[in-house]
Amino acid sequence: MSGMWRASAASLAMMAVLGADISQAGSGDDCPPNPQPGKCYEKVMSPARYESYVEQLIDRPSRTESRIIPAVYRLEERQELVTPARTEWVTVPATWRTVTETVVVRPESTRIETVPAVYETVTEQVLVREAYTEWRRGMLLDRRETAPGRTMMSPTGEVLCLVEVPAEYRLETRQVMVSPARQVRVREPAEIRTVTRQVIDRESHETRREIPAQYRTVAVRVLVTPSRVETFDSPVHYRTVVSQRLISPARFEWREITCDPGSSPARHGT
Repeated sequence: MSGMWRASAASLAMMAVLGADISQAGSGDDCPPNPQPGKCYEKVMSPARYESYVEQLIDRPSRTESRIIPAVYRLEERQELVTPARTEWVTVPATWRTVTETVVVRPESTRIETVPAVYETVTEQVLVREAYTEWRRGMLLDRRETAPGRTMMSPTGEVLCLVEVPAEYRLETRQVMVSPARQVRVREPAEIRTVTRQVIDRESHETRREIPAQYRTVAVRVLVTPSRVETFDSPVHYRTVVSQRLISPARFEWREITCDPGSSPARHGT
C-alpha cells in the first residue's frame, strides 16, 4: 500500500457491524482516495434516499352494464259495492220512562210507652252507739284537781278521770225514688217512601226502513310505466396511490476527521 491513514474507533465499530455491506462498498484493504500526510480519515455510510410520488392506478376498468328499471304503479281509490239497497220491516221495541212516586208505607199512629221510675243514690250517717262517759285511770298534776266533779281519787290512791266517749256512726248508701213509673202516649209519624219504577212510554211496533246500498273504498294499483331494461357504460374508476422510489442507494464515503498527529498511525496493508 502506498500510504497510511488513521481510523477512529467509531468507524471501526461501524465497519464490524455492517459486515457484508462494507464488503460490497469496498474491501477491507481500501483506503481514502488521495490521502494527505498527517491527516485522519474515516469511512461513513450514507443512507439511501427516496422520494414520494403520486400515481393513478386503475381500480375498475370501463364496462357495459345493464339494469332492469322496475315498473311504476300508482294507487287509485275506487268505490266497490258491498250490499245493494233494500227495504225491510223492523220491529221497534217499546220505550220506557222512569216515574218517581211517594208511597205511604205505614200511616201515622200512637202508642202507650211506660217510662220507668227514676232513682238516685243517697249516702247518710247512721248512729251505731250513742255518746257516753266513763271513769278511766289518770293522774293529778301538783296533787290538785284540774276539773272539779270530773276527777276523783280511789281509796287506794288511784286517780280516776271522767272521760266522755263520743258517739259512733257508719255510712249507709241506699236508693231513693225521685219520680215513680208512669205511662205516656207517644206519637209515631207516618212512614213515607219514594219509589222509582219504569212504565211503558210507547208500545212496540213495526216500521218500514229503507237501507241504502253500502260501498267500500278500495285501493287499486294502476300501471304508469312498464318495466324495461336499460344499458349504460360504466367509465374507468381510478384510485390514487402514494409510492416511493429510490433516488440514490446507500454508500460508503471517506471523510476527513480531526485527530492527534502525534499518535501512532495505523498501517493498512503491506
